[in-house]
Amino acid sequence: MVLVAQRTRLKNRADSSGGKTRYGRTRKDVNRYLKWAYSEAANVVARHRQKHPERHVSRLYERIMGRKKHQKAIGAVGRLLAEATYWMLKKGESLVSKQLREERAELDTRFQGQVIRVRALPR
Repeated sequence: MVLVAQRTRLKNRADSSGGKTRYGRTRKDVNRYLKWAYSEAANVVARHRQKHPERHVSRLYERIMGRKKHQKAIGAVGRLLAEATYWMLKKGESLVSKQLREERAELDTRFQGQVIRVRALPR
């Protein structure tokens, strides 16, 4: 299990017996602030899923909403965000879109070794 998801306890309790698995409620003995932050982030995903239907988290929310209700979908999206945070921290990556990475690479090759001065915008 991933450490951030463990700290937030966004994983449901599971009990298995006889080849069947029963999932219970999310845990109460958690870091409340992290759990709240990931739940709010999942609510933002739910609110803006119409604008960005191509994103993985939007598709996950829609898929779970088709079978379950809003609260279950928020829990699943929050857990996904917690796991993504863990892997980004572990690998030292930043959250940058593919398009932005390509633009940066193009600028790096175009202005190789040059110092670019940027004027500050007036306030």
